[in-house]
Order: sequence, then structure tokens, then C-alpha cells
Amino acid sequence: MSEYDVDVAILGAGTAGMGAYREATKQTDRIALIDGGPLGTTCARVGCMPSKLLIAAANVAQAMRDTDRFGIYGEAPRIDGAAVMQRLRDERDRFVGFVLDTVEEYPDRHLIRENATFINNHTLKLSGGGTLTARAIVIATGSRANVAGPLEGAGDRLMTSADERDKQRQELLQLSRQVGGASEHDVMNLQNGSETAGLHAFNSANSVSRKAALSIYRHLGIEAEIPRTQCSPALIAG
Repeated sequence: MSEYDVDVAILGAGTAGMGAYREATKQTDRIALIDGGPLGTTCARVGCMPSKLLIAAANVAQAMRDTDRFGIYGEAPRIDGAAVMQRLRDERDRFVGFVLDTVEEYPDRHLIRENATFINNHTLKLSGGGTLTARAIVIATGSRANVAGPLEGAGDRLMTSADERDKQRQELLQLSRQVGGASEHDVMNLQNGSETAGLHAFNSANSVSRKAALSIYRHLGIEAEIPRTQCSPALIAG
């Protein structure tokens, strides 16, 4: 009969891995929960929870625009993109904190903060140089965005759901400067949450490029309009 270091090894301490761990503890104490990446689950850190927080803010803004249907009239919402993102980060950190509190309650002997690769069906090589054998191995590593071949050429400019929201904001700001012609000073104002930024240097005569840039600004919570008397948009940070 084979000898095993543990009865159950679980690869990944995310949502699925934590669920598998709870079930495994009902059967045995000889468990290894292996994860060398950031804890807190993809859902809470960069997935569904931050997305839903952003969608919730958008829903509130839209509801304010639709009040006239109920005979209630008021001003259009003023969107402070920096404040929206700060709330998102604060709530995200709170959600992640709940997960980390749970993981911290696991016995130290169960949690291995390393990555692992298979040697055979029952043996894992740990990134720290050691090996671990298990009677059963649960693969709960989750998934990542599949980048189609034609998109690989975008390199680090390509954003997926695995990226931190802060990085996405930086990339969008950089793209807005390239497409919309915003100056370095304008971009820095936006990064620092400035209430106003005179983003008027739309040097491109290509209307498609201008529309793309406007879409990017609105994604960042910046109100924009194209005055009838000017060819270039006058933008005011919301």
C-alpha cells in the first residue's frame, strides 16, 4: 500500500478550493491546500464583486436620469469617476478581507503558500523545491481569460479580467491620450482625481478616433460634449 503525505491535496485556494477544503475537512485532517498566488478569490479581488459594484453605480446614475418617467424632475447626475472607483476599491478590500479572515483560520499545517506541478498522478513538485504526495488531488485552479491569437500582438496593452482595476484605469488613460490628444498634464490631473481637466487637444481629424476617445472618457466617469461652434470636444471631468 502506498504511503501518502496527505490524503487530499487541493490546488488553488479560491472559491472552489475553499469549498473543496471545507468538504475534505469533514473526512480527514490530512489535507494540503496549495496556493502560491494572491489570496482572496478572483471573484472578490478582480472579478464579479468589483464588476457588480461598478454596475450598481451605473444603475444609480441611470435611475436618476429616468426619474421624469415618474413625474420627478431634477438635474442630471454628476459623475465623479475618482469617487466611484474609490468606493469600488474600498468595498472590494472589505470583501477580500472577509475571505482572508476565513483563510487565516485554517491550520498552518494545511495551507502551503507555493505553486505546484504534477510529477505523476499522486505526486506534486512544489515551487519551493519540495514534493508532496496525496491519495487524491483536487484541481481548483480556476481559469483565466483566453486570448485569441490575433490579439496576442497587443502585448501588455491588452486588458483581461485578471488585470487589477487600477492598471486598467492607467491603460485607459494612456489610450485616451494617444487617441484623443490629451496632454501629459491632463492625464496626470485625471490620475490624481482632479475635478476639472481641460482636455481640448483633440488633434485628430478622424471623427471615429474622437468618438472612441469620448467613449473612453465616459468609461472613466468623465462627462464630455462637442460644442456646436467648435470642432474639438470640450471635456470636463465629472
